Amino acid sequence: MITAGYIFIVTDTCMQHLQPASLPVPHTNVTKEWLKILTQASSFSGISGKKSPWGIMADLAYKVVSRWKNHPNYNLSGLAAASGISVDRLRLLARTAAFFLPKDRVMQLSIGHHIEVMRGDPDRALYWLHQAREKGWSSKDIRLAIDGDGDPRKYSWLRCGTMSLI
Repeated sequence: MITAGYIFIVTDTCMQHLQPASLPVPHTNVTKEWLKILTQASSFSGISGKKSPWGIMADLAYKVVSRWKNHPNYNLSGLAAASGISVDRLRLLARTAAFFLPKDRVMQLSIGHHIEVMRGDPDRALYWLHQAREKGWSSKDIRLAIDGDGDPRKYSWLRCGTMSLI
């Protein structure tokens, strides 16, 4: 879209200024790749909750971080503007994508489950994810199970901040 001498990308949730319209639009592979990422990110904007496609956004964030590192134009800030997800959350998603290859992710579980097991022993991360899926554990349960050597009830008194004194 060209308006008042500028080229804009318009999506449902954001309008991003690219450059003055009087200059030719560079159609480099980098620009095309960046625009494709922004388009994908904006299509998932506003989707959240247990069924959100966190794996796709994690992969996009990881691609931006690994491909462009600290590039002034192609960065997580631009991805945040297109997706409506904070830069900090995108960094966390990128770290999760780097830790779990797509084949290792348990997509029935939330990003919270994956983050919890990342904090522990990396060699046992997949084991804990599979335990959580089989036993129907929440993110809190998986954290407590890791701390309690497999039993989420061992430290369940920590959830409410009380404990019984005998």
